[in-house]
Amino acid sequence: MHTINSRIYAEKIDAKYQGEARIDCFFGSCLAFKKNIHYVWCMKSKLFRSNFPFDPVRVPFFYGWVILMAGTLGFCFSLPGHSAGISPFTDKILEVLSISRVQYSFAYMMGTLASAATLPWGGRQFDRYGARKMGFFSLILLGGVLLLFSQWIEWVGEEFSATWVGVGFMFLFFYLMRFFAQGMLTMITRTMIVKWFFRKRNIVSAITSSFQSLSYGMSPVIFGTLSAMALDWKDVWVWIGTFLICAASPFAWLFFRDNPEACGLTMDGQSTDVVVKNEPVVEAHWTAKEVVITPFFWTLVMGMIVLNFSNSGMTLHLDSIGRSMEISDKVRSLLFHMAWVAIIGNFVASWGAKKFGILRMFKGQMLTQIVASFLFPFLGSHLGWWAFILFNGLSWGSWGVLNALLWAHFYGRKHLGSIMGWTMFATVIASSLGPITYSSIYGQTGSYGLSTSIMAVFSLLVFLCLQLKIFTINQPTRTL
Repeated sequence: MHTINSRIYAEKIDAKYQGEARIDCFFGSCLAFKKNIHYVWCMKSKLFRSNFPFDPVRVPFFYGWVILMAGTLGFCFSLPGHSAGISPFTDKILEVLSISRVQYSFAYMMGTLASAATLPWGGRQFDRYGARKMGFFSLILLGGVLLLFSQWIEWVGEEFSATWVGVGFMFLFFYLMRFFAQGMLTMITRTMIVKWFFRKRNIVSAITSSFQSLSYGMSPVIFGTLSAMALDWKDVWVWIGTFLICAASPFAWLFFRDNPEACGLTMDGQSTDVVVKNEPVVEAHWTAKEVVITPFFWTLVMGMIVLNFSNSGMTLHLDSIGRSMEISDKVRSLLFHMAWVAIIGNFVASWGAKKFGILRMFKGQMLTQIVASFLFPFLGSHLGWWAFILFNGLSWGSWGVLNALLWAHFYGRKHLGSIMGWTMFATVIASSLGPITYSSIYGQTGSYGLSTSIMAVFSLLVFLCLQLKIFTINQPTRTL
């Protein structure tokens, strides 16, 4: 009896240790898997080293010009997630899901707000991991979102027609699209370019903003044409998603680099001897926590978000605006015409920031935005059409340059990703509120004019705050 009990006890002990061994093996495998993922994600592998597959130092010219080209194209890759890239599909989405324009705008607003809430976190990840890896994975995920939703939207429309399930579906779509496209990719490309230049930052910002303005203005026409060419409009999302995964993400991996110092280079491509002989480059190194408590920072941000608010509202409801003002035949060319004027605004802002200072040009941009807001209700007339294109195009172009210059100039490059995360947080929130404000006011008044008038008043308040120096606590005093 004693022998039997001893054997049973021994078997229990063996089973216990075997179970613990299996558990240890399972957790050991999980830890090993986590370690391998972390190994790749933290760029400890050769795949993401700055000198692989080629060393930027060996390029026969300053690699910053490659960064300028790559960053500008990187912004173009994000266009499917911007208002201009979504607007050509708005009416088709409303038809498939059988939801109202206000419900659609509500989903857009909530998805964009959720995206904005996560952008400060995204900015910290950018500071931690750099432009190359963040751009690579953002493009893959953006392409995946387009592929998945192109397959699901028809099923949701059939099974949950005219219900809030369709609204929830669009909320998820807008959240992912806005976060990876308008949020992360826009922030990554702009910040990456700024990090490579200092004395040439003005002209570089003008060049990249010109191409960005033109591509943004052409996107409704391009996506609308692709939609007309395709047998099914959802095929356009399939084409774009496949391109982003198979072509755009390898492009980002190949050419993106975070900063010149990591590659053994200096800003503007100057040699170390030249940098020492010239006036030394002195940079502030503000942290995001230091920046967000200064009223001056939020005054600048408030000025920046006005254009996002009005342009997102106008762009997403572009077809509806055309019908209400009886200009449906030419309304999609509005952004295209403004893009050409914006190019002029890019170079004027770049020259003016160097000549008169960034803050004066920023106030000038506010004034052009005020005039454009009051001109919007007169789009239906020939004179009003071209006057609005002129002033809104100049404001749009100036905004692109100033948004690239302000933050690195005043607060330095070290924590620029985190700081840009907060600026993108505010601008994305503004772009989320624009469409639902426009659609709600249109539903109540039958006109979009009141929306832009409100924005004109808001722009005037920001201008007065800067002009009267109401919020200047901890205002940086450097000039470019």
